[in-house]
Amino acid sequence: MATKPKPKEKAVTDRAKALKAAIAEIEVMDATLEARARARKLMTENGDMWRASYEVADGALVVWIEAMQATGLTKELYTLECKRLKQELLTDKDGPLEKLLIGQVVLAWVRLMYIDQFYTAVFSGKEGVTFERGLFWEKRLTMAQKRFDQATVALARVRRLLQGSKVKNLNVAVFNPLPVSSANTDAAVRAYDRRR
Repeated sequence: MATKPKPKEKAVTDRAKALKAAIAEIEVMDATLEARARARKLMTENGDMWRASYEVADGALVVWIEAMQATGLTKELYTLECKRLKQELLTDKDGPLEKLLIGQVVLAWVRLMYIDQFYTAVFSGKEGVTFERGLFWEKRLTMAQKRFDQATVALARVRRLLQGSKVKNLNVAVFNPLPVSSANTDAAVRAYDRRR
């Protein structure tokens, strides 16, 4: 026999159902302004409840994985590996900026792995590769590697800057194109100090 839900649990369940219905109503291309306003009001009132069901930052990752031409098992393995990678990269001290950058690192990693699989399949095929096709996949892999490198370097820079290093002007350090190292950060600080 099922137990009757407590009033507090029922209120939470009712709010969640209302939020789900409002989101379903605006999850179309031609959503009305009234429906969007209703959903916005419910999302604002319910704080983090909507984030638990739909992480906006993870939306691109979910779409990328689901759009893969792969088996269900492969998609699930990618999903689990992304979750594991995200947990490994997160620390207790991470703020919103680091969390956004971690999301970018994970998304770039998925893209890199997927493109790398296609690249390997193309170049290991028995039928051979045309010059144009080889060049296309070489460029695509290079771009994916570059995005992954940029995402990891951005995360490393932000973490280094937020550790309390001796950087006096964040603009100098953030836009410094040199690789992150204590020597480069110190050099940027010295260059900034000389201009003052």
